This record gives sequence, C-alpha cells and structure tokens, in this order.
Amino acid sequence: MRHGETGFLTAIGDSRALASAMAALLDDPVLAARMGRAARADVEARFSMEAAGTPVIEALDSVL
Repeated sequence: MRHGETGFLTAIGDSRALASAMAALLDDPVLAARMGRAARADVEARFSMEAAGTPVIEALDSVL
C-alpha cells in the first residue's frame, strides 16, 4: 500500500481518519477509480505467476 497512490493508510483505532479517507473516496469517484487501478496494477505486478513463481523455481533448482 502506498498512501495516496494505491489507497489511504490510517492509524489503527483512528476512526476519524478512516472516516475521512472513506469520505474522500466517496466524494471523488475519479480518485477512487485511479487508486483502484493503481492498486490492481501493483498486485498484478508483485503477485503474478512470474513474480511469485520465479523465486520458488530458482530455489528448487538450487537444491535439486
């Protein structure tokens, strides 16, 4: 999570900050969509089969 880019981070227990972040997304659908696209792209890049599988395959290759 990158604050302001892929979402909003708030302190645990800070309900006012959470409500404010949620209101910002509800009030600005363009911002919400942009953050949603950025978050999806980040997850797809970090957890794709290539990104997640390559280190595992390399580790297995080194011990087999």
